[in-house]
Amino acid sequence: MKDCFVSNQMGHPVDSRGKQRYECFQRRKAGLTDADYKAKLNIEHLLSGLHAQAEDLKRATTIVEKELGPSCNVSYEDLFEFEFSDQGVALEKSFHAWSKVLSALEVPPRRDIILEYLKGVPTRNPYPLREAIFNFDEVRAELEDSPFAWMLQDGR
Repeated sequence: MKDCFVSNQMGHPVDSRGKQRYECFQRRKAGLTDADYKAKLNIEHLLSGLHAQAEDLKRATTIVEKELGPSCNVSYEDLFEFEFSDQGVALEKSFHAWSKVLSALEVPPRRDIILEYLKGVPTRNPYPLREAIFNFDEVRAELEDSPFAWMLQDGR
């Protein structure tokens, strides 16, 4: 959302007062802080958009499993958990996810190399969801009784 890789129908980046921002991916080079660059989700299209993305993921998973087998079925959240926390549990979860991917590609995973790389990547989002999403209370109300309620879990 904040990098503008999804349709504006799902939402857009805003400043801390809710005014739309347009830096998108360039924000990373502009030195903008996450405190003044938030995601504002469009509640009207949130559930339908998430359902559509879930269906896309199912189709993609079917294709990947057909080619690489179910051993490669790992989530984005597990692969990149290490980027959002410097905790050992998060690092371990990402290590195991990347090991599955490498094994599916018939590349023997080496713990020392994977961990060295993962530890070298700085955390990306030190802010809890409440601070990263401008209209968090609306989002929470929309998602809390849906199949996507798990997305409200913050881990911080």
